[in-house]
Amino acid sequence: MALTFVCDSPSPARRPNINYAGTFLLAISAWLLAGCQVGPSVPPAAQEPEIGTPQDSVDTVSLIRYGYMIRELTADELEAEYQAVLMQGIPDDRPELRFRLVLLLSAPQAPFYDLDRAIVLLEDYLSDRTTRTSPDIEFAGLLVELFRERLSIADNADAIDLQLNDERAQTTQLRQELQSTRSALDSERAENETLRQQLDALIALEEQISLDEVDQPEDEIQ
Repeated sequence: MALTFVCDSPSPARRPNINYAGTFLLAISAWLLAGCQVGPSVPPAAQEPEIGTPQDSVDTVSLIRYGYMIRELTADELEAEYQAVLMQGIPDDRPELRFRLVLLLSAPQAPFYDLDRAIVLLEDYLSDRTTRTSPDIEFAGLLVELFRERLSIADNADAIDLQLNDERAQTTQLRQELQSTRSALDSERAENETLRQQLDALIALEEQISLDEVDQPEDEIQ
């Protein structure tokens, strides 16, 4: 049964703030070097490998080259490649198409970046293991683990960003309250200074009156 998708714009909150593509592809390469059996060897080529005829096992090396290739594409080129893959559908006897779509969805620079959907595609592929080869199952399982790890890191980063934003907001509020307190203290100091000046003026006036009374002749007082 072929799967079709509508091209939606994923939530930006799930998009990682750092580039995981290099680490992701290196992890897959390490998996290959660990001794996992893969499809037939493919001669080095700079061009994107052609989609082959239906086969029992995917050519993992070609898919890794494909993953490196799409890293160099612009957003418009990725969109064109994405639509080209979608137009072919995702038939059960063409697992390489499913994996290509998964790799496209996992490209952080892609406008349609959606790891959740990529995981759903892989889990659907793994749901019928009786028709899958062992290398394909291991490859799909590795991708699921890597994608979930990336989502966990992205979620943690989002939580940290929210916490930092809250702390920044609290800091801004405290600064405003501090500024308001300083303004109130300045106003109180100004009022106190005015009162002190008025008090000094009253004291000076009383002293002057006392001096005038002392200097006034007694007959004038009577």
